[in-house]
Amino acid sequence: MTKFTYLRAFAGITAALFAFAGTPQTAQAQGQSGSLLNYDNLSFFEEGLAQDVGGATLRFNFLIDQAYIDNPPKLANRWKTTLQFSTSLETELSNGWNVGAAYTGIFDTDDDGNDDHLYAFFINAPWGTLSAGRVTGLLENTVARKNRVGNANLSAGRGLGGLDRTGIHYFQTINAYQIHFAADQNGNAQAALFFEAPIGIGAHTFGIRGGTGHLQERTPRLGTGDIEEVAGFYGYTLGSLSVGFEYGIQDISIDGAFGSNTQRYSSVGMNYKRGRTSYSVEAGRSEFLGATARSAGIGLRYDIARGFSGNLGLNYSDGGVLDTWRIPVSIRYEF
Repeated sequence: MTKFTYLRAFAGITAALFAFAGTPQTAQAQGQSGSLLNYDNLSFFEEGLAQDVGGATLRFNFLIDQAYIDNPPKLANRWKTTLQFSTSLETELSNGWNVGAAYTGIFDTDDDGNDDHLYAFFINAPWGTLSAGRVTGLLENTVARKNRVGNANLSAGRGLGGLDRTGIHYFQTINAYQIHFAADQNGNAQAALFFEAPIGIGAHTFGIRGGTGHLQERTPRLGTGDIEEVAGFYGYTLGSLSVGFEYGIQDISIDGAFGSNTQRYSSVGMNYKRGRTSYSVEAGRSEFLGATARSAGIGLRYDIARGFSGNLGLNYSDGGVLDTWRIPVSIRYEF
């Protein structure tokens, strides 16, 4: 029987990127109450509809995306329909605390088992916001790069591991800092710190996270130390850099061998908005078990009318053996 011994490690990484002066964007402030659970590539662009229901506030978002995907050679091109909706119900108690529940459902026509259901029960109080449910991804999303628009997507330049979706998440804002902590049902935990400070009329941001996680499809535990975002804003332009390190050691007693799994990854990107058109350009690189993977993506979004947009992605991937292109084009409506 194969025996695995895992060593948790915490790695520190330094990175720097110039910060621009411009208009700050605080997307991380959304979802403080747990009502915004979506952190998928198809994120909601419009604010949710809100309705007073018997002393509680009901919010609702809806998105439908009809895409045609031009796949690599030997893979059939296909049509794909994605439906996504998010709803939350929140009320204020007599002591000033807010309590509520939220749900996000993601469904598509691919027969790949990727439909997703995210839910949360939360308390929002002066001491912070505590959520339970499928909420652990909120921590990683806090410090993740947010450049991509349209249908751009990177296959390299991001972590292989992470927390199980089900667990708890804690969030608190102290001056210019946001403190996050998440733990999953398997005993893994991560913490994150996010900072945003003004520079003239603009702001610069910085985020770091670290902890243990589950290496997807390989089952070892790993330690992560990620500096996830250094970003600057200039008008409608956003640039960001993400670097990360994942470390896991295994002692495989079946043959006495001793080896290490270490992934180093990085990505950089920028987007720009002019009039109704938004563009993004990004690239990523990963090194794992002696192999190097690279990817790049160009995204475009054209706002036709409120909530109605056309989207394009030119996504390149090179896994070291085969390089491929995927070109999804879609019409999207959301409210």
